[in-house]
Amino acid sequence: MVLINIFYKILIKQRDAKALKERVNAIRDEMKAAQKERNTDKTGELMKEFLSNQNKLMRMTLKPMLVSFIIFILILPLINGMFGDVSVPAADGAGNVTLGGATYVTTKTGANLTASDARKDKVVFARVITHLPVPLPYFGSMLGWLGWYFLCSIPLALIVRRLLKIYV
Repeated sequence: MVLINIFYKILIKQRDAKALKERVNAIRDEMKAAQKERNTDKTGELMKEFLSNQNKLMRMTLKPMLVSFIIFILILPLINGMFGDVSVPAADGAGNVTLGGATYVTTKTGANLTASDARKDKVVFARVITHLPVPLPYFGSMLGWLGWYFLCSIPLALIVRRLLKIYV
């Protein structure tokens, strides 16, 4: 998130973005006032200007958005390889997996399994990144790498944008 926000800082003229956002907010306030007065002509004019400025903002963010998309495409598979689940094919009810330099032997006899989570003829080692102090609805109290990424990325992005004074 820090890298992506740095690209936003570099690729967008922040002064222009700030001025455009301030103008959009001012137009929004003027539109609310015009709607309360039931002035449809003024509301229509303000709506055109509002949409024009919103379009300019969208065009400003297009280039950094494409860069961040490329970063995600390149980095997320690497993170998944490092922290994702590991499947062990079980031949004749047994299989081996090496994690962190240690080799684990898995065996399946009938309904009994000597490793975690059995799925048909595979054993899946799920890497838990964090145990949450309070369980989240639908997710529970354990998160993998993707859940932890989303849980951390939103507040981190807000903090970094504030520190770097990124307005879009």
